[in-house]
Amino acid sequence: MGRWSEWHPLTEDSIEEFGIEETGVYQIALGDRWIIEYPFGESPIIYIGVAPVRILKDRLKDHIQGEGNQCVYEYSQRYALFWRDMIISGNPEYTEENILKRFAAEFGDIPACNKRME
Repeated sequence: MGRWSEWHPLTEDSIEEFGIEETGVYQIALGDRWIIEYPFGESPIIYIGVAPVRILKDRLKDHIQGEGNQCVYEYSQRYALFWRDMIISGNPEYTEENILKRFAAEFGDIPACNKRME
């Protein structure tokens, strides 16, 4: 598995500057020390996503333009959000699945905005 990038604000400018033009996985989290209570602990992470075909940069823009995950968009209207990504050589969907499983094992559930998609 690759390495996570640094966290960046989930804004058009930040995505344009730091977003990558490759496929991979990404996480979106609440900023300003906001957290979500999960069954086994607290985490600021609200979404774990994948860009298996489109580039990560475009997928992140979708979320703040209301064309991606609706839950992420709703959070972006109320809170400062941050993102980080990871380039994956091979199958990014497999990596996303494993990251979601590890998150669920650690926190007792999948991230709030992934849950709304079920």
